[in-house]
Amino acid sequence: MPRTLEDDKLLTAKQAAALMAMTTNGLSQQRFNGTGPQFVRFGVHTIRYWQSDIQTWLNGRIRTCTLEDHK
Repeated sequence: MPRTLEDDKLLTAKQAAALMAMTTNGLSQQRFNGTGPQFVRFGVHTIRYWQSDIQTWLNGRIRTCTLEDHK
């Protein structure tokens, strides 16, 4: 089902980076590498993130042991 602005919130890269306690440069690098949360591109320089996608991405990063990343 498509998301709407009534259900979710679109965030700028600056807002998304602040929510994840990282820099906008770090978020940009993750976007370039395909390792960060999903994003929406409206134009060459206009990127937005659904807040729910950030939460989903963060939840997928939860670990209880550093060895879990090497399995």
